Amino acid sequence: MKSNPKNKILIYKILVCIISLIIFISCGIAWYENHGDTFKDEYKDNRSPVIYKTSAVKAGEEAEFVMYVKCASNQDNETHKLIVAVNVPKVWTDTKNAEITWENSDDLGTERKMSLIPEGTSPKNRPGLTWDQALLNAVGGRNPNILDDMQWVAFQSNDSWTINNGGNDYTLFIKVKIKIKTGPDNLRAKIGFFANYDNDGLGTDEDRWKVMWGDCFEVTDGEGAEPIDFCQYHFFQATPGNATQNDILTFKYIGDYYNNQLINESNIYLNAKAHTANGKTYTIDEISDKTKLIKDSKWGVMWSNTLWPEGYFGIPANETITHIEYYFTNANGSLYVSKYDDELVRDANPGYEEELVRPGRPITPFVYYFVCK
Repeated sequence: MKSNPKNKILIYKILVCIISLIIFISCGIAWYENHGDTFKDEYKDNRSPVIYKTSAVKAGEEAEFVMYVKCASNQDNETHKLIVAVNVPKVWTDTKNAEITWENSDDLGTERKMSLIPEGTSPKNRPGLTWDQALLNAVGGRNPNILDDMQWVAFQSNDSWTINNGGNDYTLFIKVKIKIKTGPDNLRAKIGFFANYDNDGLGTDEDRWKVMWGDCFEVTDGEGAEPIDFCQYHFFQATPGNATQNDILTFKYIGDYYNNQLINESNIYLNAKAHTANGKTYTIDEISDKTKLIKDSKWGVMWSNTLWPEGYFGIPANETITHIEYYFTNANGSLYVSKYDDELVRDANPGYEEELVRPGRPITPFVYYFVCK
């Protein structure tokens, strides 16, 4: 029996209508790049949906950000509350007190407040998880920051919005202003931004939420002579970024960051000195299992040594460690990687590739500073 082509066309049209209803039956969230068409503010000519007011602030000052999103729907009488989350360094402990406001295209100029979502509250579609945990699970693999000391902090609008459009296509444009007090540490990090609404609650359909990270944001004039760098790989990595002498530290050699003398070595060691507040120095430069780095992966070129500073250096508990100087060597100390090499790669001056592997070049240690908390 032959099928009727007209019936096929009719079935196709019905399917398209059903799919369209499924897609638009609830609010779809998108970044709003042409925000200057709606919000005639100081950023109207900037097409980025996330904007840093400044690229750097001093430690303890407020960092200010603006984000623009749009909600598209064709369902009438929809009511939602906006959810915004920011991904910031954990040392920004005052983020929970951030000042966040939002305004929409139906009532331009009226700024509405947002409040912290209480700790322990779960997104609608991620029961049993906090917002921080849920976002880490959902988008943690996309985070461009290379250190783990970041956290998500989520906020919800005090007021809701209702779409009354008789079932016609409708888009609400939203502007969010964010002020966060930064922490005490010098650092560089890429700030993350997330937009969603309560009735979705981080569902599986990414058309209903959006996430992105901005460029490197810098905090200066704070604690620690060296900034904690979340943005860029180096030959070294020390975690956590800030600690006391009683915390457990991990020092890593990242061998494949750039060509260097140790990249093909099978045994790598930590050469380190701890300095205390009363001027004493404790040196551990032996070649032994104590100083040997362990390869993190069979295939990678990342090695690490995890230690407790007081015990590792044999420092009495009544002495205060101010900082640790360290670099990495091979088994006889003839090959090494230090801060000098890291700076060669950073500056990329003519001849730096040859200098990286030159025997006898200077050794400038990496430095880890302890911070009083």
